[in-house]
Amino acid sequence: MNENPNPVVAAVPGGGWRAEYRDPDGSLYSSPILAWTVHADGTVKPVETDDTGWTDIAYSPSNFVRLYHPDESDGAYTPTALPDKAA
Repeated sequence: MNENPNPVVAAVPGGGWRAEYRDPDGSLYSSPILAWTVHADGTVKPVETDDTGWTDIAYSPSNFVRLYHPDESDGAYTPTALPDKAA
């Protein structure tokens, strides 16, 4: 059995944050962050879900643009160095 060296140790609600993605036609759409997972090493990852209930780390899809909170005028967070997507 392989143990995850960086397991999830806590989760907190998404708090209104959203992930923005770009469709192939260039249009943008967003999805709510369901939760933030906190890992044993202290990293925090945004989790979103699709209409089938499948969850994923929000920045995993190749069409990911940014994380943002609708209440913030310039609060967009665009990661410059994303963790390994396989993690």
